[in-house]
Amino acid sequence: MAIIVLADLQGRGGFVNKDTVAGGYGSRFRGDSFTTRLGTHVRKIFQNVPSIHVGYLAAIFAAAGHKVIHTQDDRPVDGDLALVLTSLVDDRHECEWAQQARTGGM
Repeated sequence: MAIIVLADLQGRGGFVNKDTVAGGYGSRFRGDSFTTRLGTHVRKIFQNVPSIHVGYLAAIFAAAGHKVIHTQDDRPVDGDLALVLTSLVDDRHECEWAQQARTGGM
């Protein structure tokens, strides 16, 4: 039995939609005025749904007998294998997380 870490990290610098819009490339919404900042906060509350891809992967790995850990934190989690849900708009953040996870004993 392996420990599988599925990371669906919260985006930095605005509200990030990773895989549900823009043809899979993702999109970022930043608020620069009062109204758009309010829109960013509303999106973070109401559009904060788990990725269906992460759900499918969790079900597949769990059915195969592996322990699955889902994280949205910036802190790396110990495991045998980590899969990161990525997007072009937040790739630097996700690569930083993966590098910390790799050097942190993952």
